[in-house]
Amino acid sequence: MAKYNLLEDDDIFDEDDDLTENDPIAGSDEPLPDTGISDDIDIEIDEDLLNIEPTDELDDQGFEEEPAIDNLQEDIAAELDPDPQELEPEIKEEKPVEADKPFLTDDFEDDKQSGINYKPIVMIGSVIIILILMYVAVDIWVLSDSSQPVADTEQVAEPTKESVAEKKAALEKEQKLVFLSKISGKTSADIAVVNNAVKNAQSSAKLSSLLLYGESFLFEVFGSDRNEIARVNMSLKSNMPGNNFSVISSQTRPGANGGVFGLFKASLSSSGGNAAGKNVQISFNSINDFEKWLKNTSSSNGLKVKSLSNKYVKEESKFRKFELETTLTGSLDACNTFLKKLSANGSQVNIRKLNLVASDQKSFQSKKYQLKLILEIFV
Repeated sequence: MAKYNLLEDDDIFDEDDDLTENDPIAGSDEPLPDTGISDDIDIEIDEDLLNIEPTDELDDQGFEEEPAIDNLQEDIAAELDPDPQELEPEIKEEKPVEADKPFLTDDFEDDKQSGINYKPIVMIGSVIIILILMYVAVDIWVLSDSSQPVADTEQVAEPTKESVAEKKAALEKEQKLVFLSKISGKTSADIAVVNNAVKNAQSSAKLSSLLLYGESFLFEVFGSDRNEIARVNMSLKSNMPGNNFSVISSQTRPGANGGVFGLFKASLSSSGGNAAGKNVQISFNSINDFEKWLKNTSSSNGLKVKSLSNKYVKEESKFRKFELETTLTGSLDACNTFLKKLSANGSQVNIRKLNLVASDQKSFQSKKYQLKLILEIFV
């Protein structure tokens, strides 16, 4: 193989070229280290050796593979004679800068979103309202029955304040009448017992005294002997069996006007109110009205009003309750007649105490009796 002197034949190492400027070692003033190798060494390069691959030992030592000579020459030539196209400045294409993308969330509002068109909704709503109004008009003026009774319309209409007040007043009045019916029934039953007892006593003896107080009833008769007292007892049991009359005591009175007193006891039914009158009514609006009635009735029957007084007690069953006390004097028949009229007109009167006494305890004259009453008046 022919030997080539690459250093002499290659134009790269021309003597005319001054490489000292680019040689870091030549440009240095420091002496080179002594390597023991002469500068005049004739290097013979075998062409086959240029293609030898680097050994693993060199790779392990960290040496790099030398580039091929041909490639090295081409690179040097390219540097000395550059391509005009390569000398032109490289123009970089500027890419449009993308704006920062907005941070998307679930509750964002798109500015470009078109507004809602409310026109169809408004039109549909208007049509619905018009249909409703048309239905109501047809129902009122066409489908309604004009022949419907007025009573049905009044039932549907809401009650007014006046009607409510009238109903309330009517209810209160009804409650009052129910209460008065019980009072009237009890008063009528008590007076009936008194009148019947006096009537049976007068048939065989003379009435000495009579006391009605609440549910208790006592009366005393005077007879010339015990036989008269016995006949009165038999008459009471026969004519008034429901009151259970009985003789509880008898007493003999000596002297010229002597005789026997017999004391009787009877039971009054507490259910006398059940026999209340059905046509009771309010006859007295004030206590003064009742007092005026009492005076007129007493005077018309020959009775004299000896005393008369009243006092307010309390409110009871929607009424004002008064207590009235009076003393009347006159004949026994006049007293009985007054009591009967009190029973007929006393729907607002309850008898608390009734005491009928003979003013002449010697002769028991029928024209001299005294009637004391304590009454409860409801006005």
